[in-house]
Amino acid sequence: MRLNHNSLSRFLFVLTASSLAIAQAPTPAQPAQSPSVSTSGPTQDSPVVIVIDTSEQHSGNFGEIRRAASKFVQFIGEERDVAVVAASEKPALVADFDSESDQVIRKLADIKPHGAPSMQQAVQFAVQHASQQSVSPVIVAFVRNPDTGSSTPTAPSNVPVFVIASPDSNWNVQSEMQQLAVKSGGTAFFPSNGQELGDVVKEIAYRVTGESDLNHLSTSNRRPLADYERLIVHDIPLANTADTSETAGGEDLLMQQVLVSRIQKAKLFPIVVNGSDTRSVQYASTAPVGKVLELRASILEFRRGNRLQRQTMGFRGGSKMKLRVILVDAATNKPVLMFTKEGSYASGLWGGTQEAVQSRAILNVANAIVDELKKLR
Repeated sequence: MRLNHNSLSRFLFVLTASSLAIAQAPTPAQPAQSPSVSTSGPTQDSPVVIVIDTSEQHSGNFGEIRRAASKFVQFIGEERDVAVVAASEKPALVADFDSESDQVIRKLADIKPHGAPSMQQAVQFAVQHASQQSVSPVIVAFVRNPDTGSSTPTAPSNVPVFVIASPDSNWNVQSEMQQLAVKSGGTAFFPSNGQELGDVVKEIAYRVTGESDLNHLSTSNRRPLADYERLIVHDIPLANTADTSETAGGEDLLMQQVLVSRIQKAKLFPIVVNGSDTRSVQYASTAPVGKVLELRASILEFRRGNRLQRQTMGFRGGSKMKLRVILVDAATNKPVLMFTKEGSYASGLWGGTQEAVQSRAILNVANAIVDELKKLR
C-alpha cells in the first residue's frame, strides 16, 4: 500500500500510539518481543591494525598523518595488540602484533612515502592478517590520497573500518572512504584542520578501546559536534538497490519526520529544522560559520516484514531499516563524519499489523541515531 497523505498520518498515529503503549502498558505474557538495533563493533580485546597511506603523491602532508597515527598508538595504550600496514604499491606489514607500543611508534617514524596509493588493497591485506589473530579485529585507516584507478570499494565482512582522512584530502578520497566505512559498519571522519585531526584520533581511540577514561584524554576533545548550534535534517532518499525494493512509498518522509522529532525531543541542538521547510532552513543557515550542521542520510535497506512468519515463528518476519548518515558542515560543505545505523522489530507470535511493526523499526533506528549523536555532542 502506498503511503499517501492520509496513510502517512495514520502511520504516524500508529507510531505515537505504540510508543505510548511501551511507556505505559504492562508487557504482555507472550514470547519474543524483539526490537533490536545493530550494535556490532570493537570489543575490549579487539586487536587493531593501523593502515597508513604511505604513497608518494602529495608527500607534504605525510608527516601530519604519520604523527596522528603515532598519537593513536599512544592513546590506545600498552595492553592493546597493534599492527601497522603500509598502503602504497604492494601492502607491507611494518609492525606485527608482538611489537611494543614504543616499537610501533619508532617504526611509524621510519616510514618514508613512496609509490602509488593502494588503500583498498591494504585494508583487505590487514583484515586477512588480523583475522589470524582474532575473530573481532578493528581496522583504522589513515588516508591521504585516492587509489589510482580504483573501483567500488569492497568492504571486509564483519570487520569495522574506521577512516581518518587528512585535512586536505579531496572529494575522491571522501567518496571512496565513505563507501568503505559504510559497508564495513565503521565510521569515516573528515577533519578540516590539524586540531580537528587530533580530536578525531582521540574519538576513534575512545571507540576502539571502549574506555571512558583514556589517561589525559579530555572528554570535551572527543566531541566533534560540540560547537554546532543548529541542525538541518534533509530529505532522506532511498538508495536505488534491491535492498530497498520492498518500499511502498512514504517511508522516507516518515523517517525524516520521526528523526527530526526524536532529535528535538532529546534537546541535542538548540535549533533542529526539517530540511523540507524552506523558510526554517534559510533561518538556520544564517548562523555564524562553524555553527550549522547538516544531516544528510539515505535509506540503504528496508524490509517490510511478513506477518505470517511472525505469527508462526515469532522471531522471523520482522521489519528492518538501515540508514547511512553523513554529517556535513553547512558553511564549508565538508563532511565532518559518517556512520550507519539500523533498527528492526518483530512483534512476536501475535504478528502485529504491518504498519505497527514498520513504525517500530523506524523508531528504533531513529533512536539509534540519536544515541550516536549524543556521544558526539
